[in-house]
Amino acid sequence: MSTLQPPRELTYEPPGVVPATMHQQRRQALRSGRRVECPRCGSLKAPGAVVTTKQPDWDFDLGCMVGIRAAYCDPCFHVIQWREVFFNGKPTGEVVSGPGLSSGDDYIRHFLSAYPQAQEVEQI
Repeated sequence: MSTLQPPRELTYEPPGVVPATMHQQRRQALRSGRRVECPRCGSLKAPGAVVTTKQPDWDFDLGCMVGIRAAYCDPCFHVIQWREVFFNGKPTGEVVSGPGLSSGDDYIRHFLSAYPQAQEVEQI
């Protein structure tokens, strides 16, 4: 016959006590409008260099609007892309997949001609 054990004591740690993971820190940085970091070389992109390359559509699996965001990395000569949640037509900073890296002369030329603001903004 098994005996019942008393329940373990529940503990609570207020937010901010537990350090955030790197993924949570990056999501928070995007959400707060800070710069975006290149996953390959670590260079920082100013918020104005981040563009929406695909307007948000309803994602049935996630139950929210999701669009594609991108930034150009001049030192690496590639485009960083990720899928991000949108709310009321604006990006929230919550990344749902990515980042992915795209490169190639033709692709980069096409991207920069379609989104010149990605190139004009000073990269920090």
